[in-house]
Amino acid sequence: MIQKWKKILELDDWNIKTEAIRTEQVTYPEDLELKEFVGIAIDSNNKSGIISHTRPLTDFDVIHELLHCKWPTMSEDAINHATNNILFNNTK
Repeated sequence: MIQKWKKILELDDWNIKTEAIRTEQVTYPEDLELKEFVGIAIDSNNKSGIISHTRPLTDFDVIHELLHCKWPTMSEDAINHATNNILFNNTK
């Protein structure tokens, strides 16, 4: 799945890995009902990243995290909007 979206998003030169982590490894706000985590640690200089996740990754997750590599200064709202647009336009 990652290779597919790297190609579509023109991030073929990036090395992206995934790492399943336990829910207990993440600190969540007390009022958060759903205790799930997906996030990426990026090394822009080396064009690499590690997507850490507490649940199985979806296409939305992968697109979203890859967009953080492509557009590191974009706001979270803008990344969410772009993710939805890309997912919709590539899964019709």
